[in-house]
Amino acid sequence: MKTVYIDEERRADFGCVLPKEMTFGSQCILLGAVDEEGRAAGALAVSEDPEQYSIEWIYVDPKARRQGIGAHLMAELDKMIDTVGIKPLRCTFAADEEGALFAFFHSFDRPGLSFEITFSHNRYKVPAKDFMNSPRLEEEYSLEFDLKEFFSLSKEIQKELLRLVSDRYVIADLEEWEAACEKPLCVVAVKKGAPKAFLIVQKQGGRVLELSFLYSSDPKAVYYLLQTVAMIMQEEDDKYGESEIVFDTPFPDSEVMARKFFENANVSHIYEAELL
Repeated sequence: MKTVYIDEERRADFGCVLPKEMTFGSQCILLGAVDEEGRAAGALAVSEDPEQYSIEWIYVDPKARRQGIGAHLMAELDKMIDTVGIKPLRCTFAADEEGALFAFFHSFDRPGLSFEITFSHNRYKVPAKDFMNSPRLEEEYSLEFDLKEFFSLSKEIQKELLRLVSDRYVIADLEEWEAACEKPLCVVAVKKGAPKAFLIVQKQGGRVLELSFLYSSDPKAVYYLLQTVAMIMQEEDDKYGESEIVFDTPFPDSEVMARKFFENANVSHIYEAELL
């Protein structure tokens, strides 16, 4: 088994284990495993921010599984980043139907390498049309708030708002973060000149949109912003009508909100693990 770096020239050779529609930031390193005949057998992507390394993707061709390829990629990654005493290596993964990823990370145990599940939460996914037509969004709140587009505000105010959620979210690269935002859907609710809530929607590849940053000091403001986003999407049905909405719930208040607004959602369980 041989490990190689995957650059743009090699990307097409790994299409079976690294879908072309997947995009990664500039700080992401892609590793590939090839068999003795030079065929792609697996791929791994890891990103770096000031606090940690994060596994963004790991996949082994179904025909090549149970041959230690995933463990081989992990061992090569550990050598490359030398996490001991520097930064932790973490990963986030879904409890897929086959349970393959959970089994891999939960039972991963090699000399000097093992993972511990540190946190888990739910991920809600719902068709955009279901979100746009949610009966929960019928109550009128527009008279109580003024609407501002997040990216129409000055950079200073944007940073001030993001500081309100800095204990929950880490932005490693502000330019890349902004490029991933679906700007027409990033909105702020203002009351008597003061921001009461803001909502950031980001593109996750394909037609998937994530409700990623949500802050509120007034529950009514959350409803108002969700109503606003749903209305914008309805008006731009050609653009958003076939999309899917994703919302992670790592906190109790976000879980309560998701149960209200995503009643018919497909719910998957997400695990976070750290390499020990």
